[in-house]
Amino acid sequence: MSAVTLPRPERSRTAHHPARGRRIAGGTNRTRRTAYLTALAFAVVAAVLRLLNVTTSYDLFIDEATYAAIARDTTLAAGPLLHGLPFVLHPPLALLFFAGPANLLGTNDVLALVTGLRPFVAVVGALTVAVLYLTLHRAGLRKAAFFAAALVALDPFIISFDSRVMLEALAQLFAVLTIAAAIRAATAVGASQWRWTALTAVAGALTFGTKETFGLVVLATLVLVALTSPRGSRRPPLVAVAGTLAGYGMVNVAMVSWAGFDLWWHMRTDGLFRLLGTRQTTGFKAEGSHGSFWDRLVPNIAELGATYAILAIGGGCAVLLLWGVLRHRPAITALSPDAAAAAKIIALWAVCACGDVGYAGA
Repeated sequence: MSAVTLPRPERSRTAHHPARGRRIAGGTNRTRRTAYLTALAFAVVAAVLRLLNVTTSYDLFIDEATYAAIARDTTLAAGPLLHGLPFVLHPPLALLFFAGPANLLGTNDVLALVTGLRPFVAVVGALTVAVLYLTLHRAGLRKAAFFAAALVALDPFIISFDSRVMLEALAQLFAVLTIAAAIRAATAVGASQWRWTALTAVAGALTFGTKETFGLVVLATLVLVALTSPRGSRRPPLVAVAGTLAGYGMVNVAMVSWAGFDLWWHMRTDGLFRLLGTRQTTGFKAEGSHGSFWDRLVPNIAELGATYAILAIGGGCAVLLLWGVLRHRPAITALSPDAAAAAKIIALWAVCACGDVGYAGA
């Protein structure tokens, strides 16, 4: 019997080359190191710009004085306090965050508290820049990662809010973390997908628990992610929506325990009416106020013209990007699954954010 030579089974290209498999899954170690170093560089630049003359560069906002005073008197057991009374007009997480460094500063002077707390807010703003860069870079949108991080790091309007004792900086960080986790959940499989879904819900609840306008934007984004997903892929984003609302419910339970139901209901409904714009006690639409939001656009162009342009151009680009995603344009279908998921979720997020800005200015 003649010998027959059987064909040798083809070896997997990555079975015996773990390093090569890692390159396919998430880039080489060198690429990841470069990404982390770039994110760190962006964070350092952002921090320097936000910390530069942070105690003297801006006028003192009345909200800063209020939040600093609340932080001085806040404890985890009693919750946020203003003049010795529970303060539940806004969600408490940012105020609880401020309470830690406020206690370390050890002063009762409100102005000293404001100037002492501003650097902590600036660091939060710098972290947001780094997280944004790493999220887009990991998804394969490397040019978008660079330009988005540069924009957030350098925009004067964002810098101003990241340099004041306000709620926005921490809310923005949690919002970016929510979107980052949602992108990972959209492309992960098995147990990993549910871990990222849980993290999405936690970050969404933290966003809501910091500032509700930011929470509504990320909640609307997650709902639209579910509605625009294939029928078999809707469960994870819907679970993230449910988890976000459950976490926000827990925040309100804590506020009821601090303030009592009656005070909580009064302040929360007042805050809701103000959020919807049906009750305005301050601002352009307050009774007796002279001028309007639109009357300030032209005088502020010298200072905020770049921000106006970014909002207008960015909103238009977001709509076009979302249209391309929903219509399966070749530029989108040619992307990797991670990049396509990131493009879709970020486009939805941007459109929801523009809708919020438009509603607030209407």
